[in-house]
This record gives sequence, structure tokens and C-alpha cells, in this order.
Amino acid sequence: MSSSDQSDHWPVIINTSLRESELAKILQYQHKVRFSETTLENSCIFPLSGIAFLVLPLADLTRSCLSGRPVVIDTHVINSIEKFLSVHRDCYAVGVAASHGDREVAIFNAIQSKFLGSKLQLLPAHNAHESVEVMLTVAKVKCKKVQGILRGRLDALQKSHTPHGVLLHALSTIGLSSHECHVLEQGLGSLSTVASADKTNLGDCSLDSQAANKIQTFFEKNK
Repeated sequence: MSSSDQSDHWPVIINTSLRESELAKILQYQHKVRFSETTLENSCIFPLSGIAFLVLPLADLTRSCLSGRPVVIDTHVINSIEKFLSVHRDCYAVGVAASHGDREVAIFNAIQSKFLGSKLQLLPAHNAHESVEVMLTVAKVKCKKVQGILRGRLDALQKSHTPHGVLLHALSTIGLSSHECHVLEQGLGSLSTVASADKTNLGDCSLDSQAANKIQTFFEKNK
């Protein structure tokens, strides 16, 4: 990892419900962790980025259900997510499961359906290490200081011929899904075209308004 990628020690506020968790131990090893009893249960907050994460162990989210029947998310979990959304402006839920098989996918889909249209964004992870990696990746992309570094790299890419894989990776740093990255790559072709595109151009690529806003907000903030 280069020195420009290192954010020294990130301040992280972790709810005391996660104090003894593997996730907290990993974060404490490299970052400035403060435990709080006043934040929401199972939440982690990255103040520099203004982002909050809700850690959701997928095995604990459902009522007991028989094979073949629809997944029913526990009411307590639904209430926790709703409260989380009401408290935090920019929020993500990290669904953690050792294996993301049919049952875990069904749980994920049930949560997505319940909160469709809300600001909640769901991220999958297999374990505590992967959860930390996911959270730090998003926090770094959202941090203004790191956005400046990304902007410099994107500017350099704009001035050069960008291979297919490099372009897709650059677009993913903005916070777009793999599908959205491929749509942009197919529709606009180059990073410089993406950077200068207006909402009409982005809409022509079949992107929804939320994805278009992400792109425009990133490039406008870093001009």
C-alpha cells in the first residue's frame, strides 16, 4: 500500500454491543476506536466520511422458517434498520455470513424488498475481516481527503488510453455497482466522457437518477 493510500489511523465509533467482536478487535489494531453506548446497536460510524454501517449477521435476522417458505425478517431487525435510517444520512448495512447460499440470498432479497426506495445500501461480507475491508473502502471513497487522491488518479486516467479493466475499476471507486460500471463503459466508452456527461447523457445509458447523481456529485466536488 502506498503512502498516499494510508489514512494513518481512522477514527471509528463503535457501539458497545460489538466491543468483544472480532470486527472491533481488527479495527482497534490499526485505527482510533471509541466505544459508545449512545449509538445504535451493532453500528460503526466513520466521522471523517460521515458514514454509518449497521452490521447484520444474516443467520440471526430471520424467524424460524420451513424450507420452501418465504423468508420473514425478525421484527426487531426491521425496527433496528428503520431507526438506523432515521438517525444517519449516509448509511450502509453489511450482511455477514460465512456462506452466501440460497438462504442468505433470500434474506438479502427480503431486506432489499422491505427497504426498496430507501437510502439503505446493502453490502455482503463473509467474515469480520471482509466486513472491515468493505467499510474502510467505502469510508475512504467518501472521505474528502481521499477523494482528492482519487480525483488525481482519475485525471491521469482521463488523459491516457484507459483499458477496459482499468476503466471499470476507476468507475467502481465512485461507489457504483458492477452493473452500473459496465453500463457506463458500454454507453460512454471513456472516463473523460463520463466526467463531462450531463444527466441526459447518463440517463441515455439507462442509469437511474441515484447513480447519475453519484457520478455528477463526485466529479463536481473534485473539480
